[in-house]
Amino acid sequence: MTEMDTKVHFPAKEKRSWRAMVSLFSVLVLGIALTVIKFPILHGELKTLGEALIIAGVLALTVDVYLKTKLMREVGNLAIQSLFGANAPQEYAEFLAKKLRGIRAISLHNIYCVQIDRIEDGNIYKITYELRSELCNISTVHWDLVNPILPASRAPGEKSRFIEYEASARSPQSGLRAAKIRTLHFTESEHPEIEGAQTEKPGGMVELKRDQLKGFEKISIEPGGTASVRWKGEIFQPERGSLPIITRVPVLEFDLILTGSAVGQLNLTPYVGNEVVQEMGGVDSRVYRHRFMHSQGTVRVEWEPSPNH
Repeated sequence: MTEMDTKVHFPAKEKRSWRAMVSLFSVLVLGIALTVIKFPILHGELKTLGEALIIAGVLALTVDVYLKTKLMREVGNLAIQSLFGANAPQEYAEFLAKKLRGIRAISLHNIYCVQIDRIEDGNIYKITYELRSELCNISTVHWDLVNPILPASRAPGEKSRFIEYEASARSPQSGLRAAKIRTLHFTESEHPEIEGAQTEKPGGMVELKRDQLKGFEKISIEPGGTASVRWKGEIFQPERGSLPIITRVPVLEFDLILTGSAVGQLNLTPYVGNEVVQEMGGVDSRVYRHRFMHSQGTVRVEWEPSPNH
């Protein structure tokens, strides 16, 4: 694939009824309540749900898709007053303001493709890991894509490495103006310098220094704009191991696809945090889906040899 186009479309402005606005605002208020109030049970799960509702409510309330400073202030103040009255605790107001300011971008949908194959000359698995992400800038300023990072290889003498990187940015639709699209695509075969543009970080993770690739140009996403990012790499792990995937922005939904010649030989368990992700099915692969994950959340796939193989 040489070009990646976003699937996100921004509708024209519509006049919303007061009932719809009340419903959307109620979603936002509920999300804030679940986030800031410490419930005696299920606090972690309710906090995560609250973060998802905050993002959904704010996105729906914004006319131009991205957050405007004035709207953030007005909605935040109104939500705090609705929850706690005129004498709302200042720490809650500050928490909400910080929470909304901190959300600069979200991922509308991530796809994690994990292909697991056994290397013939040892008890080592080669993991071909591919990430596809649909990002949206919901802030009021330009937002730059950052360098991707691969998880560390834990097999003795092996190192993770990138083999492909692709990114495209799309400006927001505005009236009759056509949305601008910029695309960059680098592969190991066409850009041999990709090997030297990789830096090992503490702990064995590997960062791709995109500015060292020939023809690279920084991609900056406009407020309300979107970006499609895809990159692929190889990771080498022992026969009993795991693959941690850390998100940098909130993810509204993701699919995890496990495939490869070794999948049928392993007991595989994917987690989000400490929660086991339920399998959705699949013919030649195992497919999992999860609805929301907050920033710096972790998807983790653990495996061990199946006793039947």
